[in-house]
Amino acid sequence: MGVRLTFFILIVYFTAVSGLSGQSLQGKIYDKETEQPLDGATVYFDGTTALTITNDEGFFTISGNGNSSNDLVISYIGYTTYRISNPFAYSGKAMKIYLYKSETKLDEVVISRSPFSRKQLLEVFRKQFLGESKAGKSCEILNEDDIDIYYDVSNNTLNASADNALRIRNNFLKYEVRFDQLEFKLNYYTTSIAAFDIRRSAYAGSTVFIDLSKNGAADKKRLKSYLGSSAHLMRTISNNNNWESQPFSLFVGDSKINPSEYFKVTDTLNVKKIRLIKVPKAMKIGKDGVKTMEKTYFSVFYKNADFSGMEFVAPEILVDDNGNYAPVYGVVFGGYLGSLKAGDLLPRDYYESIKDIINK
Repeated sequence: MGVRLTFFILIVYFTAVSGLSGQSLQGKIYDKETEQPLDGATVYFDGTTALTITNDEGFFTISGNGNSSNDLVISYIGYTTYRISNPFAYSGKAMKIYLYKSETKLDEVVISRSPFSRKQLLEVFRKQFLGESKAGKSCEILNEDDIDIYYDVSNNTLNASADNALRIRNNFLKYEVRFDQLEFKLNYYTTSIAAFDIRRSAYAGSTVFIDLSKNGAADKKRLKSYLGSSAHLMRTISNNNNWESQPFSLFVGDSKINPSEYFKVTDTLNVKKIRLIKVPKAMKIGKDGVKTMEKTYFSVFYKNADFSGMEFVAPEILVDDNGNYAPVYGVVFGGYLGSLKAGDLLPRDYYESIKDIINK
């Protein structure tokens, strides 16, 4: 399969989820300098639909899965976003959280003049950040003026970030996604913004999902988006006894393989550990006719149709019950899965809502 793939890395914070034990957290949010309560601060569990807003006394209460390690994220316009790891360690306590005002700074001046206009760069950003699937094309960025974007000609990289959370309305999957702490990079082989010149793309940030669907109108579209996704694939690999019941096929070169020959799966700390025990190699014939075995990527087919390239960069990957994995840079995808972007994102605990359907 001599196809040049553009590999894509989606960097979002890994969360291990198991069980459905509901717990509540509560506390107050203050300005660090004035010690005055902050009215209207956004408090959410990263990657989920659990969100609340502080009242005029800075008070909040929020419920979530007590067995989850989702970070608690607090954001407020003009202030530095604050993250709390393992927030349920504070369950039963009244938290006091202080936010620092963001430093006001002038945008950096890129010495090398960009050969591309902001309009051109934003058009590329929309396509490569949101994607060109039905879901991606349906998305609207409601606060596009908050995006800082420039092209660095010294390394042929398009860079985008935002001090305020991007508000993305997904009209296909019926979510409004708040994307905080955005960092986006698109690296090219040459000084270009053409899609066929992209070498690698990656974005990072934290997310919260606001459900806009009424009476389950988007349920079928969301399920279809999950099936064949990277989360679905990683769950399949981590549950190797379930591989044959899922419509994935795995190849190395032109040969269909048994995944257990390449991956060892073990249970650890409520997550699955996937260890690469055999490096994929395929035969290559040189110009002189000499045959050699060289390292290659895994070829993944969903329903014998959608083709993806998958490369394990890290020797071990941790996968939770929802298919979220860490380290986030440990697996990169090309082809179909590499084409799925922010417009195709679902809440990280989405599998919990459809597992009974999947496992029938």
